[in-house]
This record gives sequence, structure tokens and C-alpha cells, in this order.
Amino acid sequence: MPSPRADQSVKAEAARFSGFLVVGGACTLLNLAIVYLLTRFDLLPYLAASILAWEATILLNFALNDRLTFRTLAARAGSWIARLLRFHGAYLAGEALAIALGAALHISFGLPAVLAQAISVGVATLINFASVRFWAYRTRAAVPRSN
Repeated sequence: MPSPRADQSVKAEAARFSGFLVVGGACTLLNLAIVYLLTRFDLLPYLAASILAWEATILLNFALNDRLTFRTLAARAGSWIARLLRFHGAYLAGEALAIALGAALHISFGLPAVLAQAISVGVATLINFASVRFWAYRTRAAVPRSN
């Protein structure tokens, strides 16, 4: 039988993941809208539109997740700028994977740009949560004091 502390920890992570999904869902809609508008009106080719959409929504994602999803961890995870840089760094792996996958689906397989983007975002979600939670919002270990 799990201890009450372990049970509480699991519930906290589940709540964080739920919050991450809500914030991510809202940012995904914005991401898809940016790709749609930029490609629909031929303002940018897909790859440039995808990169721009990712960068814009990563910044919004950080602002919302820092304030809502990870607020209880933020104070112990370093300064705001350090969290922002780690958050962005954490997203780079997921973003690179999503851009490559989206480009392959759109360019090589002919999927519509928004569908390719939606699939790639879905694939990147779990990678992004794990890297953000355990790297960007890692808490500093307590340093033992010597007497």
C-alpha cells in the first residue's frame, strides 16, 4: 500500500500534467492558427511558419505554465530567467522532433499543413512535459549544513 506522502506526490504530478495539458491545448490552438494563417495566405512557407508558431507559443506556454502549472515549484527552481531558459531548452528536443515530423508529414506525405502540425504537437507533448517537469522545474537539492 502506498504511503500517504507517495499518494500525495502522485496526485500533485497528475494535477500538474492536467494543467500542462490545458495550457498546452490552448497554446496548440494558437500554434495551429498561426500556421493556418501564415500558410493559407502564402505569407510564409510551412517550415518557416511552423518555426515561428513554435517559438511564439513556447513563450506563452512558459508564461502560463510558470504562473499556473508549476507555481508551487517555481520558487525552488531558480530565477525567472533561469526557468525561462531551461523551459525553452527543454522544449527544443520536442520542438525539433515536432518540426521534423510535421515537415515529413506535410512535405513527404502531402498531409495538409495544419494536420501535420497537429500530429507533431501531439507526439511532442509527453516529451515536453517530462523535460519541463524534471529539468526546467527541477528543485535544488538541499545542501547539508556542517556544524
